[in-house]
Order: sequence, then C-alpha cells, then structure tokens
Amino acid sequence: MKKVLEIIQKTMKNLIIGASIDLSKLDKSKIKEGKNGAKYYDVTLFLSEQANQFGQHLAITTAQTKEERSAQTKNHYIGNGKIVFNSEQPMVEKQVDNVPF
Repeated sequence: MKKVLEIIQKTMKNLIIGASIDLSKLDKSKIKEGKNGAKYYDVTLFLSEQANQFGQHLAITTAQTKEERSAQTKNHYIGNGKIVFNSEQPMVEKQVDNVPF
C-alpha cells in the first residue's frame, strides 16, 4: 500500500473539476439518512485524463452495492464534469510551524 501512495503522490496534479448531477436521475431509494437527519447519496466518480466527445473528463454514477457489482449490474449515470484547472505542479504537503493547536 505504501508504494501505491508514493506513486499517487508523485503523479498527482492539482485539479479543479466542475461537475453537475441530474437530480431527476437519482434513485430516491438509495438516499441514506445519517446522524441529525442529514441525507446522503453515495456516488462513484470515474476520472479520465482524455476528454470524451463532449469535452468531459468525469462521469458520475450511483454507487453500487457489493451485490450489484457481483451481478455486473450496469452503472446508472447521473452526471458528468470536466477539468477546469490542471496544474503540472505535483501536490506537496507543507509543514507549518508555530500552529496554535
């Protein structure tokens, strides 16, 4: 696992991705209620370095359960997005001294 993290850190770029979800496509039965009444909808993001025919780099689907993945259920696409900023600079963790906490 450590080697995978090192590879990700070396190749990770600073990205800003703009995306939208078509709310009419949400499967209402998959909305989960969390603590204090908050509601959540699990999604899966597919990011591609190459844009599709519409200039989009991101596909958003409803997250699948383990059973749905095992049954090879088709993904339910609910949205998409595109990279709006891409920096060739690697992401670097900075050490900050004199932090009051």
